[in-house]
Amino acid sequence: MKRMALPLLLIVTLVAGLCLVGCETESGTQNNVRITPAAAAILLGQTIELIASGGFEYDWTLEQESWGTLSTRKGSRVLYTSTQDPGASAFTAQQIVTVTSTLATESSDGSNTLGYVQTAEAIITHQTVETGASVTPQNASVKKFESATFTASGAHTYSWSLQYESWGTLTVREGPVTTYTSLDNPGAEEHLQVLTCTTDSGTAAAHIIHEPEGLILRPTSASLQYIGIPYASVTFTATGSGTINWSLGAGVNSTYVTLTTSGNEATITFDTNFDDFDNPRSVTLTATSGDESAIATVSLYGTL
Repeated sequence: MKRMALPLLLIVTLVAGLCLVGCETESGTQNNVRITPAAAAILLGQTIELIASGGFEYDWTLEQESWGTLSTRKGSRVLYTSTQDPGASAFTAQQIVTVTSTLATESSDGSNTLGYVQTAEAIITHQTVETGASVTPQNASVKKFESATFTASGAHTYSWSLQYESWGTLTVREGPVTTYTSLDNPGAEEHLQVLTCTTDSGTAAAHIIHEPEGLILRPTSASLQYIGIPYASVTFTATGSGTINWSLGAGVNSTYVTLTTSGNEATITFDTNFDDFDNPRSVTLTATSGDESAIATVSLYGTL
């Protein structure tokens, strides 16, 4: 009898062991449920298909119910449609989609059924609808000390820079709006300044034409008194044009002065005295370049 008891005990133990190994359909310590894709980006109005696997009897939920819709709440496949645009201040926002699956286990004799829950998540990134960065106006013209305002759009971060920094100034370097002020007088020819806006959705540029101020004569007026040797004189400078031609106005007043020129500068010297101090004479200086001209006036005072 003793020789038969040991085999019988061994058989009972083996059967019990087999039941422990094979009677449950799946181990409760492992989570095999997955969502494909596990992460995706989406724009307002777009739809993406989500597929669950590794379980059965799937139930779907959304963390942010107002951000999108699900075509169904049960089953292995659902369509998620975005109803959310985060806007320019946020740029992106994340939605969590969760699928839940309950897995069953049976006892060895089938007398009762137990269950455990497995879950998986997918992250859906809602992005703002992008139209591409742009700057308005795309073209502007300024003369020295004039200003133009530019506005960028289609992005979330904006940074401004100039091709020629010494030609002008910007009120701000960050943000969607900036104002450019010209510090440059290009002379006879136009100068082109490029204003660039670098954003998180690319770069955009505007062209700024620096226009010549035209022919300008400085100073526009002066006074001279005859003081003997060295004679009193004043020098005028012409800007904003090319080659300058100089001339004195006709009349007796021009007999009291001499004119010397050098390029864009001209000097008037009071070299002949008159004795009527109470009645000053005047002489006009004219600068011409092409179709443009500028005039300055010099008042002459003689000695008593």
